[in-house]
Amino acid sequence: MLRPVLLSAMAASALGAQPPSYSADIAPLLDRRCGACHSGQARMGEFAVDSFAMLMRGGNHGTPVIPGKPEESLLVQFVTGKAYPKMPMDGTTLSDGEIRLIEDWIRAGGKGPAEAEAATSRGAARAAAELKPRKVARPRIFAGAWQPGGPLLALGGHKKVTLRDAAAGKDVATLDGHQDAIRAVAFSPDGRLVAAAGGPCAKAGEAKIWDAASRRLVAAITGHADCIYGLAFSPDGKMLATSSYDKLIKLWDAATGAEIRTLKDHIDAVYAVAFTAGGRRLVSGSADRGVKVWDPATGRRLYTLSDATDGINTVAVDPTGQLVAAGGLDKSIRIWRMGESGGELLHTQMAHEDAILKLAWSPDGQVLASSSADRSVKLFRASDLTELRSIPGTDWAYALEFSPDGKRLAVGRLDGSLAVYER
Repeated sequence: MLRPVLLSAMAASALGAQPPSYSADIAPLLDRRCGACHSGQARMGEFAVDSFAMLMRGGNHGTPVIPGKPEESLLVQFVTGKAYPKMPMDGTTLSDGEIRLIEDWIRAGGKGPAEAEAATSRGAARAAAELKPRKVARPRIFAGAWQPGGPLLALGGHKKVTLRDAAAGKDVATLDGHQDAIRAVAFSPDGRLVAAAGGPCAKAGEAKIWDAASRRLVAAITGHADCIYGLAFSPDGKMLATSSYDKLIKLWDAATGAEIRTLKDHIDAVYAVAFTAGGRRLVSGSADRGVKVWDPATGRRLYTLSDATDGINTVAVDPTGQLVAAGGLDKSIRIWRMGESGGELLHTQMAHEDAILKLAWSPDGQVLASSSADRSVKLFRASDLTELRSIPGTDWAYALEFSPDGKRLAVGRLDGSLAVYER
């Protein structure tokens, strides 16, 4: 059932009466459905809905609202799926009534707060300025990685990486200088280097490689035409793989940041990459629904696993390098056995009530962890995907990683919370 405010606004529009109000109708709707990724510190794509001025300013994709022309407005195109990716990115969809409300507001001119509303807002703002917060908001966590053989957790946030001593529970360093949110972090297999990637949406991909001990910048990488979502070191630590919204995978020299080669075959955004043990294969997952297996030495695509029914958000390779798990918008986990020229689907499990965000395989290969847009984290027996444990949460967990000894699971969420669970 639609909320009363939507009903009243639609009824008014149908009767030719007052169009939807920005303050009463549009602002609450955008805050509720878009605010998680486009407000406060989380301004993905440099787009924010905190105020009318910020909304109209737009972001990296351009001007979101063209007054009087809802069909040409990017805001409408993204929420209806006419522009990719369809928003929101949590796998949910705005109702017909919510979309119609936005369309009617834009058709009527896309006007901001009326003077009376603005005066009320200014008065409320002055009153709010005098209020003291009950607690300080925590920086959002977009990615996470454990340091092999060391005490550190690397947490990707907005324009920075935080290094935390996992045992002490204290932040020990910050790696600054990134242009946008850090969407992927990874330690080299020897724990000496930490890489972080992201970049401004629709402009460029960015990755930086740091010395974990000295905090010195080793290499800065630019090369993709859009932001980077996937990142992985090769098992020998000599190569870094990145995957981007620009549909490409690139391989880089981890010591110098020089580009080695580009892998092309996906037809949509590539959200995840992972090397197999020994580094003979590279696996990628994409919004085109495909999981592709590559030879990183030549850049040749070996084969595609195409059983998923919707976009892939995450892939994870087991410690033996023989199995790969993938999950995404169809809410299911699939596990394949990888062969030389093809893969065999072993297990499929509808795992969550919403899109799967992240998968992580335990170092002993016995447990597969998953996080979802339904806010839960689950543990499954990897041999048959029997559910072992479900952990409720407060927000999406994009940081999901087992400790190197496999005894603990770190879960970092968009609300800034970080929890470490004993397995």
